[in-house]
Amino acid sequence: MSTIRRILAELLRGEALTWGMRTDHYHDPYPGDGHFVQPQMYVREAARMMGFAVGSGDNLTVTDNTASIASYSFDHHVMTAIAYEYEAGNWMVWCEGGWLNGMGGTDSASSVPMEIYMPKVSDCTNLSVTFAASLTTVAFGSVRMEITAMQAGQTMGQAAAMAAAAGISIQATDYVALQAALLDSAAPRLPGETAPALG
Repeated sequence: MSTIRRILAELLRGEALTWGMRTDHYHDPYPGDGHFVQPQMYVREAARMMGFAVGSGDNLTVTDNTASIASYSFDHHVMTAIAYEYEAGNWMVWCEGGWLNGMGGTDSASSVPMEIYMPKVSDCTNLSVTFAASLTTVAFGSVRMEITAMQAGQTMGQAAAMAAAAGISIQATDYVALQAALLDSAAPRLPGETAPALG
């Protein structure tokens, strides 16, 4: 490493060591953790279920069994930041692995199929998974958002209740009856609650 590169690296390292978490956050660390250190690592994607169907960026809009609506763009975080000397003495940072693409579907919203929230019947018959759902990385980038997850939770909770009442597996829940129950205008609503929409 040249002397200039070494000096620049030391300056950058010294500046980076002055960075930290906000001093008004994270006052209650886990045992052994320092104050003001974020106690949880952000893991956007970990294990996901290989379910009844797999949702991908190609097929989120192709379903008659809508459990939820996704409207966030397809995106992926930057994986690596690389310092690059593009000409002698001039450096820049190249970010590798990040991208953002607009969502498809009507009004930039896409149907999320109920089948991605259920395991294969051969694996389990009394479970739905609303976050670690059966999705590719591309589809997960859109479906992971809170509003989509909340709507999926309501749909799959209703499906579970109907399956339990009928003594059947959640995979055998009749979607037409499920949709009617979810959209029933006579169903209890919170004051000011927006009526649900499924596509």
